[in-house]
Amino acid sequence: MSFPYSLDPNKEDNPYHPFPPESESLLSPSSAKVLHQKDGTREKGISKTTSLEDIEDEGSSSSFSHRKIAPINRYALAGAILASTNSVLLGYDIGVMSGAVLFIKEDMKITSTQVEILVGSLNVCSLIGSLASGKTSDWIGRRYTIILAAATFLIGAILMGLAPSYSILLVGRLIAGIGVGYSLMIAPVYVAELSPTLTRGFLTSLPEVFINIGILLGYISNYALSGLPETLNWRLMLGLAAVPAVVVAIGVLAMPESPRWLVMRGRRDEARKVLIKTSETKEEAELRLKEIVEAASFSLGGASSSSAWQGEGVWKEMIFRPSRQLRRILIAAIGVNFFMQASGNDAVVYYSPEVFRDAGIANRRQQVGVTVIMGLAKTSFVLISAFYLDKFGRRPLLLLGSIGMALSLAGLGLGSKYLQYSDEKPIWAIVLCVVAVCSAVSFFSIGLGPITWVYSSEIFPMKFRAQGSSLAISVNRLFFTKKKNMATAVDPQLNENTIEDGNSNKAGMNKYTLLCGLLASTSSILLGYDIGVMSGAVLFIKENLKITSTQVEILVGTLNVFSLIGSLASGKTSDYIGRRYTIVLAATTFLIGALLMGLAPSFPFLLAGRVVAGIGVGYALMIAPLYTAELSPAMSRGFLTSLPEVFITFGILIGYIFNYALSGLPAHINWRLMLGLAAVPAIGIGLGVMVMPESPRWLAMKGRLSEAKQVLGKISSTETEAELRYEEIVKAARPAREGWDGGPWVWKELLLSPSRPIRRMVVAAIGLNFFMQASGNDAVIYYCPEVFKAAGIHEKTHLFGVNVIMGLAKTSFVLFSALYLDKFGRRPLLLLGSAGMAISLAGLGLGSKFMESSSSRPTWALVLCIVAVCADVSFFSIGLGPVTWVYSSEIFPTRLRAQGTSLAISVNRLVSGAVSMTFLTISKEITFGGMFFVLGGVMVVATLFFFLFLPETKGKTLEEMETIFEDRTMSKCNNYRSMEMRPM
Repeated sequence: MSFPYSLDPNKEDNPYHPFPPESESLLSPSSAKVLHQKDGTREKGISKTTSLEDIEDEGSSSSFSHRKIAPINRYALAGAILASTNSVLLGYDIGVMSGAVLFIKEDMKITSTQVEILVGSLNVCSLIGSLASGKTSDWIGRRYTIILAAATFLIGAILMGLAPSYSILLVGRLIAGIGVGYSLMIAPVYVAELSPTLTRGFLTSLPEVFINIGILLGYISNYALSGLPETLNWRLMLGLAAVPAVVVAIGVLAMPESPRWLVMRGRRDEARKVLIKTSETKEEAELRLKEIVEAASFSLGGASSSSAWQGEGVWKEMIFRPSRQLRRILIAAIGVNFFMQASGNDAVVYYSPEVFRDAGIANRRQQVGVTVIMGLAKTSFVLISAFYLDKFGRRPLLLLGSIGMALSLAGLGLGSKYLQYSDEKPIWAIVLCVVAVCSAVSFFSIGLGPITWVYSSEIFPMKFRAQGSSLAISVNRLFFTKKKNMATAVDPQLNENTIEDGNSNKAGMNKYTLLCGLLASTSSILLGYDIGVMSGAVLFIKENLKITSTQVEILVGTLNVFSLIGSLASGKTSDYIGRRYTIVLAATTFLIGALLMGLAPSFPFLLAGRVVAGIGVGYALMIAPLYTAELSPAMSRGFLTSLPEVFITFGILIGYIFNYALSGLPAHINWRLMLGLAAVPAIGIGLGVMVMPESPRWLAMKGRLSEAKQVLGKISSTETEAELRYEEIVKAARPAREGWDGGPWVWKELLLSPSRPIRRMVVAAIGLNFFMQASGNDAVIYYCPEVFKAAGIHEKTHLFGVNVIMGLAKTSFVLFSALYLDKFGRRPLLLLGSAGMAISLAGLGLGSKFMESSSSRPTWALVLCIVAVCADVSFFSIGLGPVTWVYSSEIFPTRLRAQGTSLAISVNRLVSGAVSMTFLTISKEITFGGMFFVLGGVMVVATLFFFLFLPETKGKTLEEMETIFEDRTMSKCNNYRSMEMRPM
């Protein structure tokens, strides 16, 4: 294909385009002639693999720069990683400072203006480092400039950590800022000059990856150290930045110098040695050296003296009399750096605790806790971008990220406006603000974040690369500082002198209850691990056992179908032997199935193992949320009862990781290890549950009231609370005790002659579980390698790598939902997740349709498919995933809870089995695109169902549920405070 904006050397009046389609289009006439030779009726397009020398004014047309498959040279990768660790310094400061200022302000009694100066001073002085870095790196070399950056930041970090006063702290930040300025410019330039052409996008995006890792480490430090005294915690937060600075300074000594800088210095033999190490073959190294030497000669105009590259005249030529190509390069580099900071991303990250505070999260520890989840999401998406920059190109990811940020920031603005003008602070607006912030930083990490560094460091000719990158990064830091000042001017709430202590409405969580909830919920890891690991194992099972696609569907779906048996039996079983021993039974059954699968010599044997494991999964899915709901206080029941979904998601992530780790083993061993390793958590669960107490509600139903009272004493915060809960439980359990031996009356009351509230409970529970599986989420996860293969990713290790990233995104969002279920309520998160899934599935269907109907497989459609899959599972993890288990286990009265939950989970497993056993078959008939459009339609119906038939249960005791479902008062369904349901 040809790019419409490439320069045509035969046309003097070629229209000026301010932002080229790719950096590859910034060509000299000689390069354009080489790359635009006609081949039949089609021009040879400019690929994403243009070398740095092709971007400059020289005429190379090397063959190696147009290879389609590019293995990453390990030496180049090691050098890029070491250089990129320098960027951790800025990332750590951004992340840690967002929390540290809360404690600095309180400890030093400084004003909001002083806080602004403190935060902004680092970025103002980074401008000095950025401007000086070009000349410095041309003079002492790229490698020693990295050491200089780390050493300067180290001095600043030590001063900040030991600062006895505001003045010393400010001096420390000024010095650290100069180091940051050096590191921001030099890391991507060094990596770009070291990297082979075909992997330059990935390697040059590593600085942004390390910035995100630094932000995440800063958030984690905030959360871990926030409990220390205020005179100590912020000093540790800031002073710990010295550790990565020391590591960077020492590690860089093992790195080679940039071969392009060596050539500019006339040290060609040293450059050749470096290129041999960073190239796949000696021939490639020689060809790269030849191109670099030619480019250096062209850039210097054949000058033999070093004055031409040492900086004399560079700024004059670049600013006052640039050539047409150089002018376009400057506009592109300055523009992308300007918009990177004008987007407001770094300011949002710096002030994210204030953003979350204004959204209604008052407790400081909770504010920094949410930033950890935001950091996980941000890191997940920057990894996606880094891995696929060289496959998709710069433009598609940049445009996708920019559009996504625009939509996310519009959502954040809408939510913020409602919160500013509403006295009641509606929950939907709070949820929208938090999700929009996470979405905005995620889209930034897909596009502007990594691509700015890649683009700025690769497009300048050799003569101007250091100084040009320096100028672009200086613009970046300048507008970052201005933007932060604007943020505080526009939002006066950021200038408030007081910070709320965070006396949250949420009750303090009993540690014993939390421990029991965690232990019980670990049984759900069994299903999660199977979902994650089976998505990869089937690829090797199919190859090793030579089975058909129909047999694959049967193998995958069997576990879900037979989990129906466990779900149906679990109600009666848990009423008979107790909740605790039912968890042990679930783990034991799954353990037997896992061993059978791991040792299976044939397909029938493997199928038998999945049948047994499925029964264990059925027991686990019903009993874990039920036990946790019966143990939990009303004010923290949402969080604790959502833990099973957290562990399902965590199990999926572990399964993905094992897929990736074991995929390199022989095909007859790897899948057996993948499946057999599920026995390990099953053993741990079976033993761990033995130290847990029995459910106090089950004990009360059995007439063991003194034991129930003892358990309540342990799981309640006060004796008064324990007594109150005891009275409610005994009263609610009386009908169950009186009819305990009747058994069949339970099913009769549930299905044949239910009262009005029971009928509404049954409809709500069954409907919720039906739509959870009809959404196709489990099938998408089971078959996501097939989905990604259809999207054009065929390498198995790449498939598993994308799975791991998807698992990280899914885990991040389910943690967010779990933490805030009791604050926002069930309905808002459920409606948000369902609507988001509908939109994501529509996007996935659109991308898949284009991929299926187009022979060229457009890159934008490929990107859309991957992002839509990740968005789909993330929205599932916000809403349907955790809320289904919470809601199903809490709404039924004590006498019907076990059997009612059993019935709901049975519907869940039946639909899951049907979907997973027919997903591939239906997709072959109507295509993947058609299937995803159908699932999107299902989610639209689901959203309407949830809106009409599910009342809010937040903050209500289990004994109050019948009152909620009995209430005949009609209210507006959009009133999230009352959350009353329409009559049926």
